[in-house]
Amino acid sequence: MLSKNEKLFEGTYQYFQQGQNYSQENFTVEHNEETGDLVFHAEIMSRVETGEFFKMQIHYLLNQFYVPQVLTIEKSLGDKLAREIFEVDPTTQTLRYSFKSGETLQTTERPFSSTKHYLAAPCFVTAGLFTATKKIDTTARTPVHFVTPKTGWEFAGAPEDKIMWVDLKTHDTDDLEVGGMPLTALQFELHDEDALSGNVKSGAHMWVSKHYGIPYQLEEKDGGKIVIRRLKKLKQNLEKIF
Repeated sequence: MLSKNEKLFEGTYQYFQQGQNYSQENFTVEHNEETGDLVFHAEIMSRVETGEFFKMQIHYLLNQFYVPQVLTIEKSLGDKLAREIFEVDPTTQTLRYSFKSGETLQTTERPFSSTKHYLAAPCFVTAGLFTATKKIDTTARTPVHFVTPKTGWEFAGAPEDKIMWVDLKTHDTDDLEVGGMPLTALQFELHDEDALSGNVKSGAHMWVSKHYGIPYQLEEKDGGKIVIRRLKKLKQNLEKIF
């Protein structure tokens, strides 16, 4: 008999650019008490310039040590449909990637080290997962190695490596609020380059919960912003989140 996942949290993010709300992400976080697995579900909806709705659904399964097992991405826009599946084999340290668009299915493999790589998903609720296992240097920028898919409606090859440089700015801050309640969070600054590679420029700022790496807010250099508008704890005996 299959064990059942229990929902821990559900919530909503809103995406803004120059103050204009252009997209929304609804999410749930589930836990399997028998296996310890975590599952992040996200649905992102946006209206594009043609008036059509872009919709993307993400399902991300990780084990109890936050090692990714399966990531599924399904997206649609009008008559366009695409499905991507990422499967991690921890024994062989490989990532199997498949892309299906229409009747065409293509697959590829690449190395993937669970101690080095973080598999990036195109949703905000999983953007802080690296903070659950990565030790962030408090005195210098820390490189975080992400494996990211090549976005698009056609197969464009195996997922690629991308390094993000992370600064821990604040250990505990309660300057964020949801529904009038202050949130205790870690504040990080994210950079595309190391400080030694050129002029030190301000990066994006992200506030992340200590619980399951759930992010609360992101502020980008170009005025982009992602804000949590609703967060509900569904399991009452969890350690207090607020």
